[in-house]
Amino acid sequence: MSYELGEVAVSYKLRPSEQVPEDIFRAWTFHFNELGLAAAYESDAAEEVSIYAETLRILRQGGASRNAILDQLSVQVEALTNVQGVNHWKSALYFEFASIAQTANCDLFLDAVASYC
Repeated sequence: MSYELGEVAVSYKLRPSEQVPEDIFRAWTFHFNELGLAAAYESDAAEEVSIYAETLRILRQGGASRNAILDQLSVQVEALTNVQGVNHWKSALYFEFASIAQTANCDLFLDAVASYC
């Protein structure tokens, strides 16, 4: 995920890891590309960003503070990671939401997500 100038963009790619042998990573990369998984995940992520944007709208309309929203996001990340694992596309998406939201520009980021729809 990237966030620049009030815009949210989501893209998926495989990254090598020291824990994964090179031949296994090459096979994963082949399948990832051959099956068009990046596009599939990006499509799913666009819908998920819209859902989270609506969640933010509801939370803000209900008077939720910035800290309450960050707490809710942290719980969402933990729940997704516990249930789906750290490498699931949705876990990765929410992890990035939380990582970016923890920056000094949190309010601007939340505004960008909230206006995504």
